[in-house]
Amino acid sequence: MGKMVKLIGTSIILLTLSLGLGSCATGEKETQDKKETVTIGAAASLNDVFVEKIIPAFEEKYENTEVVANFGGSGTIKMQIEQGSEQDLFFSASVDYVEELEDEGLIDSDSFVYLLENRIVLASAKPPQNETIKSFTDLSRAKVVAMGNPESAPVGKYGQQALEAMGLWEEVASGEISYGNDVSQVVSWIKEGSAEVGLIYQSDAVRDSEHLQIIDVAQGENMKPCIYSLALIDEGKDNEAAHQLFAFLQTPEVKKMFEEYGFQWYEGGAR
Repeated sequence: MGKMVKLIGTSIILLTLSLGLGSCATGEKETQDKKETVTIGAAASLNDVFVEKIIPAFEEKYENTEVVANFGGSGTIKMQIEQGSEQDLFFSASVDYVEELEDEGLIDSDSFVYLLENRIVLASAKPPQNETIKSFTDLSRAKVVAMGNPESAPVGKYGQQALEAMGLWEEVASGEISYGNDVSQVVSWIKEGSAEVGLIYQSDAVRDSEHLQIIDVAQGENMKPCIYSLALIDEGKDNEAAHQLFAFLQTPEVKKMFEEYGFQWYEGGAR
């Protein structure tokens, strides 16, 4: 009987060791599978370059990190942040929205940088519905003009400022305008033909040159530049992955990606 007890005891010890090792292995696998997450709220115009280029490159470099991106009108994302939405970074198409969050103490001021520039262009579908529209000064010939909502979408705010600088805003505003929530919606209206022309970013027209054509570019001394700014949200300051993405977005590697998608690197120096 003593020998039998000894064998059973040995079996129990071996089983316990086996289970213990199995638990350790499972724990190690869970640790390996668990990824750090960084959430970024970004302007709708940045969607394609992030999804197709930046996020895959970042996640390849930082294998244990996952990027969650929230794209939309910069004004809408700003409101989400003010309402407590859990986001680590804000990449806005308007400096004004980031400055407002800075005044409210909701971003890390030391991280606030100007990063990109863009231009407002007048664009149509390819081929155009109305070939008589050859410049901004011909906008009165359009039945419907599409543009972003100046109250919530920077592309709309910049568009209105451009038309005002050219002395055309009142004339255009007296006609029929379709206001989009963000530039993606404006682009879709132009492409589907519900608007003959629209005011969008140059980057959007360059990226989808197969379906869109640039009629005219808003430029001149009185034009306010379209500057994109980046900042860490105050709650994201302690997230190491957020700092990694913040730094990654300012590298020469990513600069080339932005330029490939029609954006210009901001060369104006510090804000």
